Amino acid sequence: MSPIHAAREYVLEAVQRPALASALPESTKAKVRHSDIWLNQFKRIGDLFAYLKRFSADKQDGIYLEMHALGLQTFEDIVEPFEKRFGDWVGDRMRASDFVIGETYSAHDILIFSANYDTRAGGMFVIESDGLPTAVVIKATLSGGRYANEWLEQGRRLKYFLKSKTLKDGSVQFGEHFKPNAAILNVPGLPVLAFVRHTSNDRFVYAGAFSFHQLHGEADGANGLSLCSRFPLK
Repeated sequence: MSPIHAAREYVLEAVQRPALASALPESTKAKVRHSDIWLNQFKRIGDLFAYLKRFSADKQDGIYLEMHALGLQTFEDIVEPFEKRFGDWVGDRMRASDFVIGETYSAHDILIFSANYDTRAGGMFVIESDGLPTAVVIKATLSGGRYANEWLEQGRRLKYFLKSKTLKDGSVQFGEHFKPNAAILNVPGLPVLAFVRHTSNDRFVYAGAFSFHQLHGEADGANGLSLCSRFPLK
């Protein structure tokens, strides 16, 4: 059994299976099953460890309290023993250089690399080191999406719309101050890792690392970024 298979099995045996075999309400078991979907997506132990660490016992959320009331372990409880058991691999995480231009990737692959575990999240994510941006990840849908993202030059120049926010009155705000927008606009040469698909039914194809070239203003107030391809990442 490979280390990552052993790590996933440890989490299943310690937390997931006992929870699903318990007297927890079905609504709570449904949430446990949902986390099973995520567990099966991890390819590196360090990324799985980062996922487990995001759960904090200090929050005392409903699922944590329900499981503890039945004597069940939670992700919060196994972080320390997980680190001790798989300590040789907890630093092994996905890197930008793992992605191959032209290869397809799932939304889960992209979100795991971005350390964002909400499939409803938007299409832009800032990668940071010591609190500073080192890259931005974008997911671009070219047809049928919310915005008219498009290739200006196939494979080399991509037009991609800035992160926006829908306000209470239904209007859309394109703020250059939003974190991923600000990172791209204000950090010269910041790599923008572009994952592109034609429609929402397609898998994403990694198009490579791009850099900001120009900001385009649209008639409806939207702002699009012109991104140009750049050197391979290490």
